[in-house]
Amino acid sequence: MSKVAIVRNVAYMLAAGIFSIVVSFTTGPGGVIGMLIANAMAFLVSAILLVSVKLPHVVTKASDQSQPVTPPAQPLKNLNFLSLSLCNGILSLHQAVMTIAIPLWLLTK
Repeated sequence: MSKVAIVRNVAYMLAAGIFSIVVSFTTGPGGVIGMLIANAMAFLVSAILLVSVKLPHVVTKASDQSQPVTPPAQPLKNLNFLSLSLCNGILSLHQAVMTIAIPLWLLTK
């Protein structure tokens, strides 16, 4: 998970830098529209790659013993889970700031 977070944060940083360069050198909405089209094309390429990848076939043995199904624990009564969820929500605000707030702020300048 940490490798995914590192790659995501580097990608956010590069995207914010490219976006700020494009916005600073263009006067009309053409640069921003071009960036939106490039983003859509990147998502299209990602979707094509995801659909075309072949996963390895894994054979699993059927278990002879059936384990009883336990009901899920109640997360709202677990203070450790609640505090971790609250900290995660606060710390993940940087994603919204990098992807929404800063580009909108740059457009108003």
